Amino acid sequence: MSGLSGWIAHVDRTDLVLGVIIAAIVGVFFFWTRRFARKAESWPTIAAKVENVFLDVSSRGPNHQDVTHTVLAYSYSIDGSYYSGQIRLSASEVSLESVEKEMIGQQISVHYNPRKPETSIFLKHKVRGWLVVADRRTSLWSWLE
Repeated sequence: MSGLSGWIAHVDRTDLVLGVIIAAIVGVFFFWTRRFARKAESWPTIAAKVENVFLDVSSRGPNHQDVTHTVLAYSYSIDGSYYSGQIRLSASEVSLESVEKEMIGQQISVHYNPRKPETSIFLKHKVRGWLVVADRRTSLWSWLE
């Protein structure tokens, strides 16, 4: 019996250590993303023009279920150079036509990194009523200064 109880205590300790490590990783990620958001809020803003609207389907999660988002593609110019970016919306193909009609050609305000003007971000949570979704495919390294 003592061998079994020792094994159970070892398993419990291992689970505890794994839980602490996972919690630490999540905490560091949360802290880092909050720090980035605060830094991006201090970047200058610029008017960007919505050039295109399209659907993006990607597989997510352990079951690889398809998730569809509407994407706004925008462009902006700084000192004669043109740059572009995207905003992913929580709007499905049903809303695509209305998003196209309402948004193409419209101006939006984005923050851009003055040290790397090709890096921009839309920090609001909504675009004219549509929820903004964080883009997981954006390279985190591109945001570092």
